[in-house]
Amino acid sequence: MSRPYRTRNVISEWRSTIAAAQAGDRRALDELVEGWLPLVHNVVGRALNGHGDVDDVVQETMPRAVGNLGSLRDPDSFRS
Repeated sequence: MSRPYRTRNVISEWRSTIAAAQAGDRRALDELVEGWLPLVHNVVGRALNGHGDVDDVVQETMPRAVGNLGSLRDPDSFRS
């Protein structure tokens, strides 16, 4: 699977992985985290202007995103 930030039609490529992760597929969840972690890190890094807390914020954000994956109604809104 390509990195999420290098593709035009991002979510359509990830839709089945998101659905599988929502259904409890651990491999899909790992793939989702591995694919999106660099983008999250980049966004947080820019938002914090490279501050030393970037890693801490990412470490708090990713479990929240993963924990709320089950409540995501539409995989197309995952990137939001």
